[in-house]
Amino acid sequence: MTHSRTPRALTLGSINQDIRVHVSEFPKPGETVLATSGGTALGGKGANQAASAALLGADVVMIGAVGNDGAGHDATQQLNQLGIATSHIGQVDETTGLAVITVDSTGENTIAVLPGANTRISAGDVEQHLDQLLTNEDETFSIAWSQGEVPPEAILAFSDRCRIHNIRFVLNLAPFVPVATEVLEAADPLIVNETEARALLESVGLDTKIDDPQSAANAAHVIATRVARSAIITRGSLGATISDGTRTWHEPITSKPDVVDTSGAGDAFVGAVIAALARGETLVEAGRDGVRAGTYAVARSGTIDSYPTSSEALAAAAVHA
Repeated sequence: MTHSRTPRALTLGSINQDIRVHVSEFPKPGETVLATSGGTALGGKGANQAASAALLGADVVMIGAVGNDGAGHDATQQLNQLGIATSHIGQVDETTGLAVITVDSTGENTIAVLPGANTRISAGDVEQHLDQLLTNEDETFSIAWSQGEVPPEAILAFSDRCRIHNIRFVLNLAPFVPVATEVLEAADPLIVNETEARALLESVGLDTKIDDPQSAANAAHVIATRVARSAIITRGSLGATISDGTRTWHEPITSKPDVVDTSGAGDAFVGAVIAALARGETLVEAGRDGVRAGTYAVARSGTIDSYPTSSEALAAAAVHA
């Protein structure tokens, strides 16, 4: 498919400094283990997903907040280097968000997050940023998205402005947090993993198990018909189950990667879905792109450093076609 302009995408999202350590085995309670490697990097679901989308060709504008500290300055600079517009990222009197990530020898991870400045994004801030952006005739967006690492009232204001301006809204409810019914109903798609899907369904009084392909399909259909406009349930090494309310299908991983690091793979998936939808691709095509990006990411170390560029994604797709 040929497009005449770079797709524009708008995100309200979290920005963190990641502290990452690699260990042979996770420490037991009270135990100290020596790490084999480590370092710091840009992180946060918002920043990760924005980076994934930008690497895959989307022109991303980000709304968020960082602290008035070195980590905040570094994060903004790194987002700029990725080509992400940062003029609507505020600086607040709070520490920049922090995530401590531990990765074991199998590629599994544990993550502890201190939200910091991300909690300081208010509904009023969001409305002010969007009024500035969306009243500018030179600014047009085909898609907008958010995640669960920013305050629910900010997400509500964001989705409401998207509705008013007829911008497709996508919600990655990760981690699961209670949000307004209007936010869920606007999501097209609503993206969750299996754990988040269970929590979501429980929160709206629906008891749908997710423990095999059929139950995953049932859950995706229920979310797409009774909660949101469409749904994607990511299922790790099993790919993703997707529903637009009329049709429900499974998008498998076509080749099993050698897993190095699973942290951030879900964000690679979401960013790829956003980039595809911004280009005007269908939900089928976007889901396929998401699975490919997530598969690519788990075979490499790190989060943003493991995400594919457009050319790498095309090369990987050709290999596994």
